[in-house]
Amino acid sequence: MLDCIGHNLDNLEQLNHRLVILEKRLKVQSNLSQLLAHAETLDEAIEGALKLFCEGFDWRFGEYWSRSEISQQLQRQHFWILPGLQVEIDQEETIAKFSCGEGLPGQIWAKNMPLYFRNLVDNPSFLRQDFAHHLNLRHGYGFPISNQVQLVGVITFLTQEDQVLDDELITLLKVFGEQLGLFIQRKSGEIKLRQYAECLESTVQELKQTQAQMVHTEKMSSLGQLVAGIAHEINNPVNFIHGNLVPAQEYYQDFIDLLLLYEQCYPNPNDTIAQKREDLDIEFLKQDFGKLLQSMKVGTDRIREIVLSLRNFSRLDETGLKTVDLHMGIDSTLLILQNRLKAHRDIKTGKVDPAITIVKTYGELNPIQCYPGQLNQVFMNIFNNAIDALRNPELSLSEDISHNIRIDTDNIECDRNPWIRIRVSDNGTGIPEAIQDKIFNPFFTTKPVGQGQGLGLAISYKIITERHGGRFYCRSKLGEGSQFILELPTS
Repeated sequence: MLDCIGHNLDNLEQLNHRLVILEKRLKVQSNLSQLLAHAETLDEAIEGALKLFCEGFDWRFGEYWSRSEISQQLQRQHFWILPGLQVEIDQEETIAKFSCGEGLPGQIWAKNMPLYFRNLVDNPSFLRQDFAHHLNLRHGYGFPISNQVQLVGVITFLTQEDQVLDDELITLLKVFGEQLGLFIQRKSGEIKLRQYAECLESTVQELKQTQAQMVHTEKMSSLGQLVAGIAHEINNPVNFIHGNLVPAQEYYQDFIDLLLLYEQCYPNPNDTIAQKREDLDIEFLKQDFGKLLQSMKVGTDRIREIVLSLRNFSRLDETGLKTVDLHMGIDSTLLILQNRLKAHRDIKTGKVDPAITIVKTYGELNPIQCYPGQLNQVFMNIFNNAIDALRNPELSLSEDISHNIRIDTDNIECDRNPWIRIRVSDNGTGIPEAIQDKIFNPFFTTKPVGQGQGLGLAISYKIITERHGGRFYCRSKLGEGSQFILELPTS
C-alpha cells in the first residue's frame, strides 16, 4: 500500500514538473509572439528574443548568427549574456564566423534542424572550448531560422545545466525559427521597400534639380546668344564709322590746308566771300570740327571696348578648355551689370539707393585652363548676389558709408600645385550662421518669393567643384558682410 502511494506521489511530482515546463514554454511562445508583433526593427526583435529565450529556458548565453549572402558564412550579429557572468565578449576571444558544417552554428545550418551539444569542452565538433571553459558553460543548444525559401540565420545557446531536447522542445524551437524567419523576411522587405522609396525620392529630387539647372543654364545660354547677337549687330556699323574716322580726319586736314592756302594767295576776298566767312565763323569751325572728330573716335573706341567685353562674356565662339585671363571675364561681367551698380531712386518710396563702388585689387595671376563661359556665369551669380545684399531694404547704412564690392585676386598653392584665388566681398547685412551651410543647396534662397530660385550658387558650386576641380566657400558675419572665395587649379 505504501509503495503504491509513494509511486503515485512520484508520478504526481513528475506531472507537476512537466506542467511547470509546459507553462514556461507556453509563456516564452506567447511573449515571443508579442515581441515580434510590436518590434519595429530587426535588431530590437533579435535582442529581445535572445533575452526572452535565455531567461525563459534558464540558458546563460545566447547568440544570433546571420547568414551572409556574400561570404556564405554565419556571422555573429547579436549576443545576450546572463548579467551575473562578468566577462567581456570580443571578436578575438570568440570565433565570430562559421562556414556551413563548422561548429555548433555551422552544423545547425548544414542539418537545418535544432541540435544539442553535450560536454562542450570535450566535444571536438565544438570549436570554442576555451571560451566555454572560461565561462563554465558545459552544454550547447541551437536552432535554425528559415523563411519559406532558405536559411537566414541561426540562434545558439550555452548553459551550465544539462537540458535534453525532447520532441516537444524540438518542435517548439522549429516554430520559433519559423516565426523569426518570417519576421526577418518581412522586415527585410520593408527595409528594401524603404530604401527603394528613398532612392526613388532622391532620383526625383535629382531630376528636379537637373531640370531646374538645365532651365537656368538655357537662360544663361540664351542671354549669351542675345549678348553675342547684340555685340555682332553693333560691331558692324561701329567698325564702319570707326574705320572712316581716320580718312575723315585726313580729308578735314586737307580742306583746312587748302583754306589756309586760299587765305595766303587771296588775302582780300570780295564782299560776298567775306560775309559768308563771317557768318560761318571759320575760325570756330577749324577748331571745333577737329574736336568733333576726336570725340567721335573716343566714342567709337568705347563702343568697341563694350562690344569686346560682350563677346568675352558670351564666349560663344569658344568650346572646351581654354587658357584665359580671368580678369577679362570679371571685367566683362561687371560691364553687363553696370546699370545695377548705378544709383537708383525708388519711384514709389522716393528712397535713393546709392551707387555701388567696385574696388579691384588684382594680382598677377598665373595662366589658367578653364571653361571661360561657365566661369563668367559664376561671376554673374556672385556679383548679382552681392548687389542684392547691398540693395536689401533692411540695410541701414549712413550716408557717409558707401556700398562696396571688393574683388581680390592672387596666386596660392595647394598640395604644392599652383592655384588661383578670387575673393568677392561686400559690406552688406551678412548671412546668419545657422544657414551658411545651406546656401549652396539647390532651391535654397533667402530672397523674397519671386526674386530668387535658389539655383545660382548651387550651379556655381557644381561648376567650380565638379567641372574645374576647385573649391567654393563662403565666410560671413552678420552685420559685417559676406565674402565668397573661389579657388581654382591652373590646369
